[in-house]
Amino acid sequence: SPTAPFVYLAMIESGLSTKAHSVANAVGPWQFIAGTGKLYDLRIDWWVDDRRNFEKSTLTEITNARASVGKVNDNPSAAPTDPSQLAAFEFKKA
Repeated sequence: SPTAPFVYLAMIESGLSTKAHSVANAVGPWQFIAGTGKLYDLRIDWWVDDRRNFEKSTLTEITNARASVGKVNDNPSAAPTDPSQLAAFEFKKA
């Protein structure tokens, strides 16, 4: 399944927890920092933090991964499906 690598990444990043929080203030299952979340129009304020919303943050992660892998492959709609592509994407994100 093409989505399996994404599930593994979320498990590695946060244990699939919407309450995950890093020392770098990355939050949610995909461990977005505030700047990345705002770049992709996630709401981040006192009342709501969409980085913790599993559905919204997952869609954001897919968009973010496609943009990053598309830049490498010169194909903006390319989705990383190979685990090595995903690992490279995650390394670049860190």
